[in-house]
Amino acid sequence: SNQQPAQTVAVGIDLGSYQSVIAVSQKEHHGHYEQANFRETPNVVGFGANERYLGEAGQIKHKTNYKDTVTYITRFLGLPPDSSLLDKERKFITVSTETSGGGRLAFRVNYRGESQIFIAEEVVAAFLNKLRGILELNKISRDQPVVLSVPGYYNMFE
Repeated sequence: SNQQPAQTVAVGIDLGSYQSVIAVSQKEHHGHYEQANFRETPNVVGFGANERYLGEAGQIKHKTNYKDTVTYITRFLGLPPDSSLLDKERKFITVSTETSGGGRLAFRVNYRGESQIFIAEEVVAAFLNKLRGILELNKISRDQPVVLSVPGYYNMFE
């Protein structure tokens, strides 16, 4: 049999509040859908002495490195430092927060031996790169279009 490998027809990422899900739909060369793969990963980024720990690795690292781990990262997108919502989130935040030089919510972490500040969008960008890496490990081309779904309550800034 001279069968060709399955062709990826759709990739979706559901960027949730607590975890994200990657779904990949593939079809055989004859057009029938073969499979849909799903992968869930927690929205966590941990900062260490030499690297970042993302997803499951970040969640594991959170237990021993809670002061340098940002959990549920998407909840902070677009959130101003003086938001009353942030006041409610503070009881769940184990990392130090502050206002960046640009007036944005930022996280202070020890990364690569230095105290560094990252705004929420930078932390989420690192996480999205991790999701892209998961796709590449599963032989999904970097050129494959991806549909990104976000919570319905997000505003344009988020």
